[in-house]
Amino acid sequence: MAFPLKSVLFAIVVVSCVYQVHGIIGIPDFTVRVEKKSMGKTAESVEVDSFVLKNKKGVEVSICTLGATITKLRVPDKAGKLDDIVLGYDTPEEYQKGSSYFGAIVGRVANRIADGCFQVDGKQYSVAKNDGGVNHLHGGNKGFDMKVWDARVVRGGVEFSLKSPDGDEGYPGSVEVAVRYTLKGDTLTVEMAAKSDAPTPVNLAQHSYFNLGGHSSGSILGHEVLLSSDKYTELKNSIPTGAVLNCTGSPFQFTSSSVIGERMQELAKSLNLDVSYDGSSHALLTLPNRTKLQPTDEGGSGSNTILGFDHNFVVRKTRNPLANLPLLRRLAGLAHVATVTEPCSGRTLTVESNAPGVQFYSGNFLNAERGKEGAVYEQHNGLCLETQHFPNSISADPSSEFGQGACPILRPRAAYRHKLRYTFGVKEESK
Repeated sequence: MAFPLKSVLFAIVVVSCVYQVHGIIGIPDFTVRVEKKSMGKTAESVEVDSFVLKNKKGVEVSICTLGATITKLRVPDKAGKLDDIVLGYDTPEEYQKGSSYFGAIVGRVANRIADGCFQVDGKQYSVAKNDGGVNHLHGGNKGFDMKVWDARVVRGGVEFSLKSPDGDEGYPGSVEVAVRYTLKGDTLTVEMAAKSDAPTPVNLAQHSYFNLGGHSSGSILGHEVLLSSDKYTELKNSIPTGAVLNCTGSPFQFTSSSVIGERMQELAKSLNLDVSYDGSSHALLTLPNRTKLQPTDEGGSGSNTILGFDHNFVVRKTRNPLANLPLLRRLAGLAHVATVTEPCSGRTLTVESNAPGVQFYSGNFLNAERGKEGAVYEQHNGLCLETQHFPNSISADPSSEFGQGACPILRPRAAYRHKLRYTFGVKEESK
């Protein structure tokens, strides 16, 4: 039997609006069990709660109220063995002392703001230069990752909320933020929403470090990455120049599934560094003596560059006819951002989002970081795929290619929304 198009579209709208809070839309999974636990206290003796989401497939996610942070994420490998695949710490105080933003929601503006200053409607604002005393990073000295959020259990997950007052870390306007995590099957959905009483930049990101072999399994250089991106934003001293470059024929080409270590070897060559990738040990080796590259090494060329990826890639736009219909724009689906595969465990991670960019970070600055369960995280032991608007883009020319991904200015009566999905799977064995 054929159904009229109008009836189908009406049904989609009705079903999608069944479950809407803070502008966040979703259909809940009633099979998910949510358990609240105490994680301990902050250094200021503020209680931090952890919410454990678990479904019948065995997927388990723990998220705490400090930073709305993903602290554990257990998924099966090709043999059905469960492992925790995100880096993190055991206690709230360790998260407070850490500087890697493990698993947190970062903001009010994620990534870097050059020289710690920006303009909104012609007015200049100064924010903390917490990135080497030069730039602003991930919201400042006490960004959203360092705040204890309110939380409530919702169908299929948990929703965190936070009020950021006017002047918080130097930003204008009072902002209300909601972040909802929901688990359905093999998919963890993260929905971020915000509203403000005055014009202010907002660019939130989820900052989990993934290691699909298990959080304590070592190097991620053997992971294979595919990015839905043909372009990346050029950097100078960690700040975008405003130029958008083509990935083709460069170390930044991940348009087909590529081994991170092999691409990193190409990156080293482009920087005139004497470094090679050893596929058997998944290590970067300095030449000619083939000793393991250390985070403070100069790569044998007199450069103090710490080797790795920490770049914003432009997510390839996908066409969806629903996006042209105002009532259905939010139902038009998310764009594929990345697929990651770990060959030994067979685990895969697919990332989808509605954000224009993704920061691919290969854990370059990890250096004997003591993590949870006695793990020690070394350089390149985790990778991040931070979906986002472009770094240092608050005042970007909207007519330029770089400006197409500019950080939005959130105004009163408007809404900020950022949605992403993590889907976990297992690569099928080739016959």
